[in-house]
Amino acid sequence: MKNTKLPFIFVFDIDNCIIGNIKWPINESIILDEINKLTKGKKKVDFTNYLKKGLLRPYFKKFIKFIKKNYDNTEIYVYTNSSNYWTNNGLVLNIEKALGHKFNKPYYSSEYSYQNMQKSLSNIYNNMLINLSKKYPLLANSEYSNYVFNNNLIFIDNLPYNVYDYPFKQLLCPSYDWSIPYNIQKKIINNYKINSKIFNNPIIIKKMNDLEIPYSNNSNVNKVAKLYHKYILLYQYNTFKNTKKDYYFKNLITIMKKYKIKNFNQNNIKKLNNLIN
Repeated sequence: MKNTKLPFIFVFDIDNCIIGNIKWPINESIILDEINKLTKGKKKVDFTNYLKKGLLRPYFKKFIKFIKKNYDNTEIYVYTNSSNYWTNNGLVLNIEKALGHKFNKPYYSSEYSYQNMQKSLSNIYNNMLINLSKKYPLLANSEYSNYVFNNNLIFIDNLPYNVYDYPFKQLLCPSYDWSIPYNIQKKIINNYKINSKIFNNPIIIKKMNDLEIPYSNNSNVNKVAKLYHKYILLYQYNTFKNTKKDYYFKNLITIMKKYKIKNFNQNNIKKLNNLIN
């Protein structure tokens, strides 16, 4: 396949793969959506600073630069089992802003997976070809599209055997669990310029309680202070201590350079899995 223009395709899982534990931004987004419904607002969740603080996995940005430099015609996708709404209305857009890189569209979500939530590379690859064949006309030919799938595509995920149809295309990575608590109520009030009185609304109070989000209003000050401190002590100690040591993508770059990984056929992905895990 020399002297032909064909892509290298990198597909990344999101949660606990390229970012840590997304619990706090998800809860923030849920509360903000409820406030938008009540106030007819259009505020969009913004957690880019939280990503830059540590939620974005260390060295992932460096890895993106590495593959774009070392593999011709790099196409980069994300594939998560998050809902289509969350994937397209908060999750990926914030990652792109923090990363300084835009992923190929569409952003693949749970609708492309099987009912048991195992992922399907055949589903997303068939969809990719619709757009990529315009940029790479040779992909309209099954000989070339099969070659790219077998040799130029790799999927990185933290869950073992998370690809039902082509497990040999998966590079397994250890879970990245970074997460520290923050005051969601305070952030919503300050960052989105929301009147604090909204947190006296029974709908918001119920939602905050359902999600176990610390908050304070006219009748709930002391209880919240204790609960919030509990979160701080538990999360900051366990997660901050461990995730500072994450070098997965840095080590992956080193291995790919050392062993001169030129493509991602089954043997090379197996080799990478043995060397990095």
